[in-house]
Amino acid sequence: MPDGTSTTQAPLQRGDLRDFSDRLPPVLVKELRQGLRGKMFVVPFLVLQGLLMLSSGQGTRSQTQFFWHCLAIMLVCLLPSRNLGALGEERQANTLDTLILTRLTPWRIVWGKWCATAAQSALTAVAAMPYLLVRYLNSGTNFVHEGLLLLVLLLLSGAMAGVFTVFSTVSSPLARNGLAAAVLAVAYGAFCFPLIQILSSGPQPGFSSIGAMAVTALWATLFCLSHAASTIAPASENHSTPRRLLSFAALLLCGAINRFVAAPDFYLVAGSLVILLFSCAVEMGERIPEFPVVRWRGLPGKAMAAVFHPGWPSGVVFSAGLWTLAAVLFADSIDLRFLQFATLCFVPVTARLVLPSRMRQGTAPFVLLAAASQLLSLLAGQLLPWGWSDLAAFLPAVRPRPPLLEPILPMALFWGALALIVAIGPLVRLVRRLGENPDQPQNSP
Repeated sequence: MPDGTSTTQAPLQRGDLRDFSDRLPPVLVKELRQGLRGKMFVVPFLVLQGLLMLSSGQGTRSQTQFFWHCLAIMLVCLLPSRNLGALGEERQANTLDTLILTRLTPWRIVWGKWCATAAQSALTAVAAMPYLLVRYLNSGTNFVHEGLLLLVLLLLSGAMAGVFTVFSTVSSPLARNGLAAAVLAVAYGAFCFPLIQILSSGPQPGFSSIGAMAVTALWATLFCLSHAASTIAPASENHSTPRRLLSFAALLLCGAINRFVAAPDFYLVAGSLVILLFSCAVEMGERIPEFPVVRWRGLPGKAMAAVFHPGWPSGVVFSAGLWTLAAVLFADSIDLRFLQFATLCFVPVTARLVLPSRMRQGTAPFVLLAAASQLLSLLAGQLLPWGWSDLAAFLPAVRPRPPLLEPILPMALFWGALALIVAIGPLVRLVRRLGENPDQPQNSP
């Protein structure tokens, strides 16, 4: 320089390290700055520390339940609920289009918002680790076992954050909050509460329970984030094929875990049922893209397109294949009552055949059709001359069930066959369109 001053940069000062690194995603930095300073995180975090301090003195059953209920409410309920406005707030502030016009992809936007909540959950879990050590020193609890339970709660927290990110795309506040309350009640009542009861009573959850909950939580997180990204992504992006491959892999993992257990496990069957229901419902409710988003070449490519290409016709084939795979993997532990839920998966396709076009966009018609299909399944035993006993010869691995549940499997097969019949025509047209070469010039008339 002309004045002879040195161009060497000054060493970093202590105050320069207070901000986040530039290597972190910008959406994550933005959400962390707002979240860590907000009262919705600071106040519950401080209250939780006081409650954990009071309940970690002795290892009695009541104190153990209180300790883990406090952690579960914070990790599974309070922190993930922040994502209910993840995408809705951006739309109200008219900043979502600005984010999309930048170099940020829809997946990076959704991923950054989820990572901010996951980071707060991880901070809460790390802050709870010293209390686990205090419980171990004072009352001799199993530190490794409680650490695994804390990890399961952390995975459930990430799954709930992903689910609430999807709910943030719902425009109606009443529907959004109602769905969130229902999912919270089911998740806490079906997973958190039984685990805490088992922990306080003495016996430890088995490998199948922990493995099934981990697989289901990881699947729910990635599946919901992909679905949320698809709602703000342009029509040219393909988020359906990765979601279907993810569901296929998650169901295979649950089936592999099922081979290692001697008796059917509730969490294993329930986790597999969650994967089946939500994956089939989302894929069969997907609109057919106006133009092919993925090019599939040759006969094997067309066969893959009939299962994995976006659109509800291929979603019907994928759902039928997923249920068939579940029946094969869980042939020794299948319960006929769970097959009744198969009718719920094919309601969106049935609605396309029964309902007029103006009623296909709402939620109420699908709920009414689902309730009608379940009622018809229970009453079909009085109307149909054939039932479960006739089909048992074709599926010998599945044990017969009480007479009240006999018509459930035939009705599930009926709705599945009806959905396949409805999807044949659109699926053939879709596969033919995929085989056309867009670069080939067409002859003018």
